[in-house]
Amino acid sequence: MSKRVFMQVTVDPGLCARFHEAAAREHCPVETLLHQFMHAYISRSVAAEGQAPRDDSGDPDPDAWARRQQGWQCSPFGRA
Repeated sequence: MSKRVFMQVTVDPGLCARFHEAAAREHCPVETLLHQFMHAYISRSVAAEGQAPRDDSGDPDPDAWARRQQGWQCSPFGRA
């Protein structure tokens, strides 16, 4: 299991507000979306280099890992 880290980035306030609003409309935590975006970016980057993408556990399918991590959090029915 990996440790959690705190990441601080500078983002345009309007963009940040719109992102939070869009996430709230879909009942999806911002943290979950950022996780998904990071994994998708890594997958694209690694694929462009011709390597097999892997997650923290060594699983070659990062999308499956992201789905396992997401669970029901982005369900239209709310959080589990």
